[in-house]
Amino acid sequence: MGSKRNRNRLPAGAPDVRIVQQTHQEFRAGPLPDPEDLARFEQVVPGLANRIVNMAEENQRDRLRSNATIRRTIATGQVFAFLVSLGAIGAGTYLASIGHSSQGVAAIVFALGFPIASFLYRRVTGR
Repeated sequence: MGSKRNRNRLPAGAPDVRIVQQTHQEFRAGPLPDPEDLARFEQVVPGLANRIVNMAEENQRDRLRSNATIRRTIATGQVFAFLVSLGAIGAGTYLASIGHSSQGVAAIVFALGFPIASFLYRRVTGR
């Protein structure tokens, strides 16, 4: 029985063998392939590289237009929500001034409550 120290050693005269594993990975994110791949596409189908680049540029332009439209829509919605809230507060104030205090207070509470609730909901859900 061999000692613990010699258990992991190769027998005398055995060839020294080393196993090496090498891994190469590449990751690329974006609308265009690597320049080398693009050049190979061009070799396979002449004009394909230009079509791929044009497609990526058009996609980017479309995304920018879409984002601008979304921003305008959100801003317009916020302006209208503000105007509706102001109108409801004004109506509530008017109702309270002519003697309908419970309806006036309800209008003011709802006018202030919905934007506050919406803000809190977005804050909690992260939207």
